[in-house]
Amino acid sequence: MSGLQMLKRILMSNVMMNAFKSAFFDTAPFIYLIEGHSPFAPIVKDILIYCQTHSIRLTTSVLTELEFKTKPSCHNRTDLLTAFDAFATES
Repeated sequence: MSGLQMLKRILMSNVMMNAFKSAFFDTAPFIYLIEGHSPFAPIVKDILIYCQTHSIRLTTSVLTELEFKTKPSCHNRTDLLTAFDAFATES
């Protein structure tokens, strides 16, 4: 079993996931998800789906938007800026 498979297994285990009703997401998981970084994007997606289906409240810092948008803004990646805004609006 690879380290990533082990991490995903630990994070998604019923024992761990049933132990909390809220979680904090830093900027990195959003970058992985929206920019599609392999192998982390699928893990982040699975965690978000699990949290949504189990009514786990997710929070993040007010700095997340600024941190996420800095690099795409510098590189004129409007696609990523739009994707982040859409994600933030849906959530």
